[in-house]
Amino acid sequence: MCDEDEVINDFVSTLDIDVVLIDSYFDIDSFRSPIGSFLTENYYYNIVPGFTKASFLYLKENEVETVDSVLGIGDTYHDKFYSVSDEVRDIKSEYNDLFVDIRLILDPEKTEHKRSVFSIFDVIAQIGGFFGAFSSIIGLILGSYIEKLLHYSILRR
Repeated sequence: MCDEDEVINDFVSTLDIDVVLIDSYFDIDSFRSPIGSFLTENYYYNIVPGFTKASFLYLKENEVETVDSVLGIGDTYHDKFYSVSDEVRDIKSEYNDLFVDIRLILDPEKTEHKRSVFSIFDVIAQIGGFFGAFSSIIGLILGSYIEKLLHYSILRR
């Protein structure tokens, strides 16, 4: 046998519901596991008899692409994760046998995260490109040999 509605409503009005979600994020400084997680702030719901506390939490899709090789090839990492969007909509509606209604909705926006390290090819491009680096290396290697050939041809005459 149940108590009267007034006794049940008095008891229910003393209840609170805290919802904590595990959220994910892209950690640009972590090379071992670039996707981290943390506990979100509490979503606090105060129970009010006769009303449903409805919340719409948006989950945002995130894509990660990292290239962490010094050579600039290989070691490409692709992954996808979802994070709780900052946008939360709270709506109070009339009582319909629910105290709390939490809905997770996929956010239409998508976030892309890209990270790449400064590779050897980037260094070559910064100091004058591949041809400049190639001609400098050839000049160093052949420079002393060409000088000896010049001295030899002068002495031969």
